[in-house]
Amino acid sequence: MGQKMNNPYIYRGPVRSAQMFFGREHELREIIAFLNGNQSVSIVGPRKIGKTSLLYHLTRCESWPELGMGQDNLLVYLDCEVLGEGGHEEIFGTFAAEISAALDERGMEPEPALEAAAAQPTRIAFERAVRKLNQRNLRVVLILDEFERLSTNASLDVNFFNSLRSAAGRYQLAYITASAQPLIQLTYSGKSQEILSSPFFNIFAPLFLGLLSEAEARKAIGVPMQQAGLSLSDELQEFIFGLVNGYPLGIQIACFHVFEALQSSQPVDINQIEQRTTQELQPHFEYYWHNLSLSEQDTLRRVTEAAVRAPSDTTLRAILRDLVQKCLLVSDGGAYRYPMRVLANFIN
Repeated sequence: MGQKMNNPYIYRGPVRSAQMFFGREHELREIIAFLNGNQSVSIVGPRKIGKTSLLYHLTRCESWPELGMGQDNLLVYLDCEVLGEGGHEEIFGTFAAEISAALDERGMEPEPALEAAAAQPTRIAFERAVRKLNQRNLRVVLILDEFERLSTNASLDVNFFNSLRSAAGRYQLAYITASAQPLIQLTYSGKSQEILSSPFFNIFAPLFLGLLSEAEARKAIGVPMQQAGLSLSDELQEFIFGLVNGYPLGIQIACFHVFEALQSSQPVDINQIEQRTTQELQPHFEYYWHNLSLSEQDTLRRVTEAAVRAPSDTTLRAILRDLVQKCLLVSDGGAYRYPMRVLANFIN
């Protein structure tokens, strides 16, 4: 056996390599079409479905021309984890500092108004900096990942979100949020009704992120193997796809173990690969399960029976619809089924 190759399927978190990002072309084009109209976008999808990977890819300028995005956009990624405790002014200061860093990464001239807004942050200073960037023919797009993390920030009130809405209306400024739940379902520090009354939550075009399509999943499974010079049989590819379908994390895990097995001198043991993949996914499935209502859990356990009852039960239809949106079921005509064997084994 020759020298062992580096395993490309290492991503248990966001995919950080452009070469390991597959699919989502439709979603990317839809996001960019909205941004070109200065329309903000809310990306909604379950945990580990690839929201952050999509956002990282969106910020790669080299991919913009083929997707129809101009270089006059300045995309600024922020993980809302860092915004979870700051007050209004501190958050506006963080916005200014991150926009300034994005300018630097693009090799663009610094903007003194941004530096001033970062040093002495206020809403007015932030808006002044955005206006200066607009005068330089740059649209600012603030990408707010893990947006629900702001729900724990007791310092934020309706005025903060109103100011974000106001700025988007007056400047070339758009937001992309990513969350596991639609924005309207998020709760904020026990003040949800007051905050959700802000017009900020009405400016977003929703985009739901689900499983990769079969064609996208098969590329994610096979292309890195081919690029590494390994031969993946049709039988192995069918095994992987049947096991994890278009679940991005599942693909990374299953392919990691297949890649390791193909490099060994032993025959590939698919039972062992399935066992190892199941073990790694178990904590994630447990997280999903414990965040479901009892009705949702019961529906998942009795999915065939639920599909029969659904036409005459509006509540059950709503539950099934939500489970599909959470990628725990797929709808095929009037039938419902588990999207992947590893999930079916967990539930049953």
